[in-house]
Amino acid sequence: MLDAISVVRIDRSGKAIAMTSSGAQASSRLSVDDWTERALALLMEEGVGAIKINRLCKQLGVTKGSFYWHFADLDAFLAAIAERWCAETRAVLGGLSELDALPPLERIRAMALRLIDDRSWSIERALREWAKDDAAVAAMIVEADQFVFGLVQAALLELGHTEADARLRAGLLVYAGIGFAHGQASLPQPTAEDIENLIAFLSGEAAR
Repeated sequence: MLDAISVVRIDRSGKAIAMTSSGAQASSRLSVDDWTERALALLMEEGVGAIKINRLCKQLGVTKGSFYWHFADLDAFLAAIAERWCAETRAVLGGLSELDALPPLERIRAMALRLIDDRSWSIERALREWAKDDAAVAAMIVEADQFVFGLVQAALLELGHTEADARLRAGLLVYAGIGFAHGQASLPQPTAEDIENLIAFLSGEAAR
C-alpha cells in the first residue's frame, strides 16, 4: 500500500491526504504508526543518523506535508520513535516472563541463542548508540538489561548456584550479548555450538 503512494494533497481542514500515483485518494492516510514503523526499520538497519525527513518522505512516497501533519520537527519525531520502541520493548519483556514455565536451563538457552542472530546484534548496536543521545532509550535499555539479568540469575539460582555465583554468571551472559553486538565486525562470530558450550559453562555441573 505505501509503495503506491506518491503525493499528498492538503484538504480544506489542513489535513494531509495520501494520493496514489494516479492522483486518486489512497484508502487511508499515513498514520503516526506508519512513520515510526518505517523509521524504526531504518534505525535498525543503519542507525539513528540515517533518520532524515527527506529520506523517509521519499521511501514512503509522500511530501513533507504528510510529515509535518503529525510532527512539529525531527526532535518530536525521534521522541515518538523512542516512545514506540519503549512500548514494544516492554511488551517483549512481558512475554519473556512466560519463560518461567520452562525448566531453568531451557530459559537460559532461549535467551542465549539470540546471541547468534546477526539481526539481534545489529539492533543491539544501533539502540545502544541511540541511547547515548536519548534519555528515554537509555532508561529503557537499563530496564531491559536488568530484566534479562534477573531472569538468568533466577534460573541459575534454581540450578543450585549460590547467590554470588549466580550473579557473576548472569553478568557474564548479559555482558557477552553486549560484547557480541559491538565486536561483531572484528571478532569471531559465535556458533550455535559455542553458545551451547557457554550455556554448559554457565549452568556449572559443579554447583549441583
